[in-house]
Amino acid sequence: MTQHDEAAMHLFPGQGAQFKGMGRELFTDFKTLTGIAEEVLGYDLARTCIDDPENRLVSTDVTQPALYTVCMMTWIRHLEETGEEPIMVAGHSLGEYAALTVAGVFGFTDGLALVKQRGALMAQAEGGGMLAVLGEGQERIAAIIDDYDALDLANLNTDRQSVVSGRVDQIENVHPLLQREGFQVVRLQVGGAFHSRLMAAAAEAFRATLDTVAMKRPEIPVIANRNASPYPDDAPGIRENLAAQISSPVRWADSIRFMRREGGCRFSEFGPKPVLTPMLESIT
Repeated sequence: MTQHDEAAMHLFPGQGAQFKGMGRELFTDFKTLTGIAEEVLGYDLARTCIDDPENRLVSTDVTQPALYTVCMMTWIRHLEETGEEPIMVAGHSLGEYAALTVAGVFGFTDGLALVKQRGALMAQAEGGGMLAVLGEGQERIAAIIDDYDALDLANLNTDRQSVVSGRVDQIENVHPLLQREGFQVVRLQVGGAFHSRLMAAAAEAFRATLDTVAMKRPEIPVIANRNASPYPDDAPGIRENLAAQISSPVRWADSIRFMRREGGCRFSEFGPKPVLTPMLESIT
């Protein structure tokens, strides 16, 4: 690889990056991947992403395979055009599956099958919600929600952006408390309490699906959400990370810090729209 290539670190977004019309310029050029997606999912993914006639793209069980597919097509197009291969990769929540595919842990077909089941299981966990909390002081946020038995810090995205996840009634109760402490709080339009203890059952059920897919040693480091460290080389360790990830916090800011220390500062994001790139300036 060239010196330019050696500095490349690639990022893949998760839920929240989707929008109606995404992948419009890609699906016709990736007929093989599109055919695989239709066979694995049992519906026309290209039509769902581009036109979304039944308004399904907002549903977790559809959003996740749709985003995974668009992320992979975007990355493959970049590889075809530039030949640039990353020295390190990471993905935010769902995006971790695209990162693992790029690293050769499993192929697109197996990755899509995993994402399909992951989305279905997470969609079944009802009664949860999420709050975006903007402002410095994650320790203060943690202290405020510590009095609640069904709330967790789910995403530690930047120095000033966190997400609280948990049971809807407790989300509603803690909302004004966080505002009174000076935080800007926004209720997220999601279908569940992702990356919280309420996802424990989904995480456990997902283990059976993970056991059906062969996992190879990563060809390049993949930085894991749950501990901001490289994925292990062994299949059992990889499966454990993926199962635990569903109910564990996304330590995104720490992941970016690790990548900067180990690889440099040139990041490229591959998804429907820039979601992770704007966060980089707020991670010190």
